[in-house]
Amino acid sequence: MLTLLLSWVFIGWLSLVFGLMSWHGVFRLLSREQNEPVGDTPVDYTLLLGFVAITTLSSIISIFFPLNLLTVSLFVLAGVAGTVRFYPEIILVKQVLQTTWKSVAMPLKAAILALMAISCFAAFMDIGESDTWFYHSQAILWIKKYAAVPGLGNIHGRFAFNSHFFISSAFFSFFLAEDRVIFPLLSFFYLVFNIRLLVNIYSSIKSQNGFSFVLNTFLFLFFAHQVFGEINGTDTDSITTILLLYALLLFLTPNLKNTRLHWGFLLWVLVLTAATFKLSACLAGLLVLVLFPQLFYRRNLALFGAAAAVIILPFIVRNILLSGYLLYPFPGIDIVDVDWKIPLHEVVYEKELVEGWAKLPDGMIDGVTFEDVPKVLQLPFGEWFSSWWPHQSLRWRGFMLINLFSVVLFLVALFKKNYRLVLLSGAILVNLLFWFFEAPEPRFGAAFLFFGAALIFALVLKPVFKIYKPSVRLFWLFALFLLALPPLKHVVYTPWQPNLLFYPVYEAKVKTEPFQAGNFTMRIPSKEPPAKGYWCYCAPLPCTPFPKKNVVMRGKSYQDGFRCEAEKKLQPRSQK
Repeated sequence: MLTLLLSWVFIGWLSLVFGLMSWHGVFRLLSREQNEPVGDTPVDYTLLLGFVAITTLSSIISIFFPLNLLTVSLFVLAGVAGTVRFYPEIILVKQVLQTTWKSVAMPLKAAILALMAISCFAAFMDIGESDTWFYHSQAILWIKKYAAVPGLGNIHGRFAFNSHFFISSAFFSFFLAEDRVIFPLLSFFYLVFNIRLLVNIYSSIKSQNGFSFVLNTFLFLFFAHQVFGEINGTDTDSITTILLLYALLLFLTPNLKNTRLHWGFLLWVLVLTAATFKLSACLAGLLVLVLFPQLFYRRNLALFGAAAAVIILPFIVRNILLSGYLLYPFPGIDIVDVDWKIPLHEVVYEKELVEGWAKLPDGMIDGVTFEDVPKVLQLPFGEWFSSWWPHQSLRWRGFMLINLFSVVLFLVALFKKNYRLVLLSGAILVNLLFWFFEAPEPRFGAAFLFFGAALIFALVLKPVFKIYKPSVRLFWLFALFLLALPPLKHVVYTPWQPNLLFYPVYEAKVKTEPFQAGNFTMRIPSKEPPAKGYWCYCAPLPCTPFPKKNVVMRGKSYQDGFRCEAEKKLQPRSQK
């Protein structure tokens, strides 16, 4: 646990310093004179902007250099310089936090302390998301040890899924041994975002704002419960959900277009960064249309455009290097001719595998096995839906059914000419429609499922707030809810007393076997104990659960990359 807490301190300090530096740059470039950012900008917004800045800079550097100890040390030196430069503002942040903590009611303090306790519980949890064992951890190891490797996706197609969350995870993660690793980012931002929701609920009670109270309460209940089981890993869906929910809350901020245009800039970079974490998040960019008139005023367009270029261009470059395609796994945009390009049929299969698996979560329907999952895409809508729907949990089915009312909300808002609500409900509908028809695995669309349901509840139950006026004593119930999350989520405890300095040794250790692929030897995980299925986890590089014999090194080292040779066809025997 101590290691996790120290990691949080490191993330918080560096994100705060880089956030302050970024705010100063943004304020200088915005079209109007504004005060210093610390005075009116919440601390978590500064942390978010700093995290975006670190991720963006790391994504550029990782193209040319590995994110090893030397690279991180350079960021630390920049952080030390920034601490000296902005020391008065950092002290002001500390004073604001201390004053705020002293002024809030004891029930809210209890809820926040309970939240911190269960977030620390991540130190004792097994990694919940299997993709971390499957390929996330290996992808992160490649980033820590090598610059972007041309054709890395030829070893395993999932290595070409260029999530920039792997880059920030490589920056902030610590691999202590084969079975001792710290992934602190999700637990940190799980804590930060839930504190934001609790503070919003507290403020809405004080200001008697029924809409805000209901919206933030339901968001808190949905998010805290659903995401808790994943906070010890590298789940790209969970971190994307956090960024998008922050963006959606920012969209509702009063005067976003005028006096708080810098918050609009934060909304913009959060959506862009979320898209580099999970490409499907790009449609959330519709939210930025609320800022459209202001974007063309003086230097605003240059600022927003420059931010988009700095965040997106490294993403495209890494896509080309890892796979040979601009947007992997979408082979339709194929304008790059490089020798390390992943074969087209493999890219098509990878894309269809993701879409088909999302429509076939149980792995089989009418004789279609996991290996033939792409065949699901050829099934009529009624056939795959009738199998998919019963396999969704009652909770997720509830989210989906409630979100059907978003259509009604959109039409009512359009009739009343409430264009802000039209844009918000329209963005929710577009994203949910894309999610449902492309890859309807619930966690892929969690941000909009959560927010859409909470928005419907807020609009319907807002009048109830005038009758029932909740008090801050409600936070005692929130504290109990949080403390009940580990048993509710069936978190697995380790069978021994964990060491306070290091994470516990996980149940699944990695045992690999050699496999000859082309002109080099790779490792493949064994299905025998103590391995846990097809996991590479923290095995030495390169490791893949699905080896190919036609993969060859392009040079003498792994840094030179990999390519696929054309598969040799067997010649028929000559007939005698």
